[in-house]
Amino acid sequence: MAGEVGRVFKLPDGCFKVVFSHGGEEYDVQPLVSSNHAAVVCDLLARGCKLGDAVLADLVEQLNACAADVTAGDWLGALPVHRAAGFGHTPTCQLLLDAAPEAITAADLYGKLPLHWAAEKGHAATCQLLLDAAPETSYAADQCGKLPLHWAAGFGHTATCQLLLDAAPETITVADVYGMLPVHWAAERGHTATCQLLLDTAPDTITAADIDGWLLLHSAPVASVLAFLSAVPQAQPLFADFFITRSPHLTSEEWTAAWSAVPASCPGLLRALPAVLAHSTEQARHLVQHLSPADVQRLRTAALCMARAQRQSGVFLPTAVVWQILQLTTA
Repeated sequence: MAGEVGRVFKLPDGCFKVVFSHGGEEYDVQPLVSSNHAAVVCDLLARGCKLGDAVLADLVEQLNACAADVTAGDWLGALPVHRAAGFGHTPTCQLLLDAAPEAITAADLYGKLPLHWAAEKGHAATCQLLLDAAPETSYAADQCGKLPLHWAAGFGHTATCQLLLDAAPETITVADVYGMLPVHWAAERGHTATCQLLLDTAPDTITAADIDGWLLLHSAPVASVLAFLSAVPQAQPLFADFFITRSPHLTSEEWTAAWSAVPASCPGLLRALPAVLAHSTEQARHLVQHLSPADVQRLRTAALCMARAQRQSGVFLPTAVVWQILQLTTA
């Protein structure tokens, strides 16, 4: 029997093989479980030939890898369209979906759809094809509750994140089974640009805690946190939380960047004095320069009272001890 292109042969074990020639090369796809599958393969290859040698070669590889059944999964439960999406072979995805449109919503053993595979690898063009064919897949969660946006964010694919957000803006606040939002995954893996995009899109997520109670202030790249805190006036009180959680680990460059980002009069910053002082008195002096007028007055009053007590008693405490006592004004 013959398809539109190529030749179909029945093998001794009852399966089928498609052999066809193109551009001076001969290709074969086998084993095929039925003559119907062989006919589908013939049709796919006829379409692939029209899209160029590279697409055709990719298609042959994909079909052979999955026994040429576009609805049969491999050991991970992944269909050919999953694999094509993961490699960013957009034309091949289109051909496979033409042959089996229902495959676009098929899940592998981990609950991942083709869109998850494409998003994980940052193949924006392939994601766009899949979104155009099935927009609802942007809301699909895998077995861990992760949407395609979680996967794109976790691997720092900023452009793909923007594409997915354009298709489904609400997904930015969806938590997986670990209580982690897409921005948590981007932050945990240090993808600054992706964090910035997600925080710009949903500023409130900076105060969202995961299942263990961790905030982005704990894990997001320092540059992303500082950029957000300085750009959003209502977030300025969180500078104190930033210094409380991050002071032990800041580099000298990050300290410089932090003080450049803190406004001249930062509300609530006095709360961070103990944590900053634990790092160094030098950084504590920087903190004092950024206190709000009310906190400056509070600290000044405490310092004057302490100075008077020392003069009256004739006992003058070491500077380090004075700083330690002044910390009590933050309680």
